[in-house]
Parts: sequence; C-alpha cells; structure tokens
Amino acid sequence: MNSQSSFRRIAALVPSITDSVIGLDGGNLLIAVSDYCPLPDGLSGHVERVGGPKSLEVNKIISLEPDLVLANCEENDRQQIETLVQAGLRVEVEFPLTPRQVLESLRRLAVWCGAPGHPALSELEDLLERCETAASKLPPFTYFCPIWAGQGKQPDWWMTFNRGTYPEALLALFGGRNVFSQRERRYPLGANIGLYAAEDPAGRDTRYPVVGIDDLAMLRVDCVLLPDEPMNFHLDVPKQRLLNRLKETAAIQPRIIPVDGALLFWPGLKMAQALERLPEILFL
Repeated sequence: MNSQSSFRRIAALVPSITDSVIGLDGGNLLIAVSDYCPLPDGLSGHVERVGGPKSLEVNKIISLEPDLVLANCEENDRQQIETLVQAGLRVEVEFPLTPRQVLESLRRLAVWCGAPGHPALSELEDLLERCETAASKLPPFTYFCPIWAGQGKQPDWWMTFNRGTYPEALLALFGGRNVFSQRERRYPLGANIGLYAAEDPAGRDTRYPVVGIDDLAMLRVDCVLLPDEPMNFHLDVPKQRLLNRLKETAAIQPRIIPVDGALLFWPGLKMAQALERLPEILFL
C-alpha cells in the first residue's frame, strides 16, 4: 500500500511512531528503530536498532542513510536530533498533545508511508467522533496517575503529568479529571518535596510535576491509575510501595486500576485501542 511513498528508507525513533508506521503498512520502509520500538518477527532481522530514544547512536543513524527520520520532540534528545539535521537528513518531529492532533499527525505519517487513504485513519476518526459525542454522558471521575517514582535515600516521591499532556487530554474524553492538572514541575527535584527552594525553570519542561507524601495525605480521588510504563507500577515493589503509602496517608481510599501504559502514552495508531478499551477499564 506504500507504492506512492517518495521515501524508501525510514528511521523511526520512538515506539509510538514505529507502531504507527507498521500499522499504516509502512513496515517494509523501516531501516532503523530505537531499542524500545516493537517489531513483528518478519521485520526484526532486517531493521537496525539504534539506541534508546534519548541515547541514540547518531553516527550509526547517519551511516544508514535514511531519507526520512521520524522523531518526537518530547521523547528524543533535541541536540541529537539537531545533529541529524545538520548531517543533511530530513527529520520530521511530531508532538501531538490531544486526540485530534494525533489524528492530524497520523494523516501526515500516512502520506510519508505512501498510504494517505489508509482505512485505519477513517476508522480512527469515526471512533474518535463517537467518543467525543458520548463524553458528555459519562460520569466524571478524578484520578491520580504516577509515571515514575523516587528511589534511594530521598523521601518518597512520584512523578505525574498535568494539563499540557496527551494522557490528560485523552482521559478527559472519558470524564477524567486529573487531580494534579494545575500542578507544575519545580526545579531542582527536591524543591517539589520541600528539600530546596525552587529555581526559575528557565524554559525547562514543567508538565511533569513531582508529588510527595504530603500530597498523598490530602489526596481525594476516585481512582489511581497504575500504568506499566514508563515505570512499571504493575511490579510488586513500586506498586506495593505506593499502595502502602496510600493506605497510610490518603484521605480517601481510591479504586486502584492497572492500565496498559501504551494506551495512555503512545500518541499514534495505538489511540484506537485506547478509545475502545479505556471505557471498560475505567468503568467496570
């Protein structure tokens, strides 16, 4: 289906993009992916791994001579991406923050894969419209969703996300209200848990706030979503550590809901699965 593509050698540097390229029948165009990108068995022996999204083997990517590099400005390192651009490679950087922006991003990707009329796009648009229509009928719920946790000698802390992120916009479709929507990340990290005075963020990303024990003590939410990425809260140690703290401190004991992290954090074709599966996960 990609006979119309003007590209023949694509490097996809984040899992959500790689997954979408394959879903749009562009898998045979891939020559390089990150270490964390999923590949079906038929491609795994023909596509080069080029490091983690933020620790790319830049020289290896350049040597593979891709005619298109696909990246995400949040998940990839800016300096490394700029090096690829300076080397003369065509780099397209995506950064969708809402379901509608994901759909527009996928339309661009489909063109690059030579599949502008791919049926997955119209199916996704229909599904999104149905979810947007149904959203007003769903009961609102408040939630907390950790994505990382402190380890070591510092007091316990958990990282989450706020109003400027794709997962918050996605969950809002189903009536989700993020309890830390207005919270911003402070720098350095210890400033979030009262160890240091906060510095001027100076352009650094503030969309991933860090909360501590005092925040959990005042927590009043209907549910806590436990994803399995970027940190795997399905594992016994991080899961039990958080659950113990909630039991000790939370003002209200919330419902605990394990969630496939890819449904929340992969802004690509995976959104179709998210739109189909999240209602039953959240409300059953």
